[in-house]
Amino acid sequence: MKKRRILSFAAALIFIITLPLSGVSAADIPRSAEGKTVVPGGQCIGIALYMDGIMIVGSQEIRGENGQTAYPARDAGLEPGDIIKSVNGTRVSNITEFVLQSDRAGEAIRLDVEREGQIRQTTVRPAYDSSDGKYRLGLWLKDSTAGIGTLTFYDPANSGFAALGHAVCESETGVIMPLARGEVVNCTINEIVKGQRGKPGELRGGFRADAITLGKICTNTQYGIYGTMLKEPQNPKYKTIQLGSREDVHTGEAKILTTIESEVQEYSIKIVKVNRQTEKTQKGMVLQVTDPVLLQKTGGIVQGMSGSPIIQDGKLIGAVTHVMVNEPTKGYGLYADWMIDAA
Repeated sequence: MKKRRILSFAAALIFIITLPLSGVSAADIPRSAEGKTVVPGGQCIGIALYMDGIMIVGSQEIRGENGQTAYPARDAGLEPGDIIKSVNGTRVSNITEFVLQSDRAGEAIRLDVEREGQIRQTTVRPAYDSSDGKYRLGLWLKDSTAGIGTLTFYDPANSGFAALGHAVCESETGVIMPLARGEVVNCTINEIVKGQRGKPGELRGGFRADAITLGKICTNTQYGIYGTMLKEPQNPKYKTIQLGSREDVHTGEAKILTTIESEVQEYSIKIVKVNRQTEKTQKGMVLQVTDPVLLQKTGGIVQGMSGSPIIQDGKLIGAVTHVMVNEPTKGYGLYADWMIDAA
């Protein structure tokens, strides 16, 4: 059976994918992040995430004898984004386990598959592949991913951290990756691809050869990844900072903290629009990069800057999340209120 593991180190994993959002009742909305003190981020972090199950990211035809073609995955009703939980009643957590359980020399196998939160059973029968004489299911699978992003803040009260400001999604299906376990590690930035109209830029980097685990990822949500740090991170610009409320955010001058080379730097931006949200959603504010140094080096907001903390009036008010593809100097920010609630 053909398999593939996709480990991309080309910056924030789903930086420009817009996720479907669901509202919450007013009772679920936190009053405010106002008053809480955290250590601001801005550091580039490596992210390694291992899925709870195995995701189907695609399928292919199997060409048999006499030029006949078969579509085992399609015929079994399997779709990209489905998450395989077990094979013939045996739980599988990675591709290696899946191959061991499903290699039955052409025998049909029973899969328990999760789709949109519901578990369904289906039976798929491998097809004979004339190219090598083996039986195959025609599935492309993925059980993990890796990349780089930006730390938003660290909470010394509980050793918790927040990063990215959006979920880690599978790059080909856009489905939020169910988390079994994950970690953040130190990383390096090797190249900056400058953003252009219609083509977002990116920070290209990788995990260091001497990479050490900085923290454990506990949740992967629409509003970022959250977990616990093993060691308190230090910020060269601010020792601590107060979180600001969404009610205090206004148009005008602001700053972001981010790393585009070797260390955290502060860059000037403007908040050009504020969306007065009463429900948890992304895109709480529209920001524009004005700093000449950042514009010269990156062209604006690029992939890998997801999670960069936004500071206004001396408070951390949110995080950079998305870039506007056709206007890379502009992007969106998520309110700190929603992040502290998710954390």
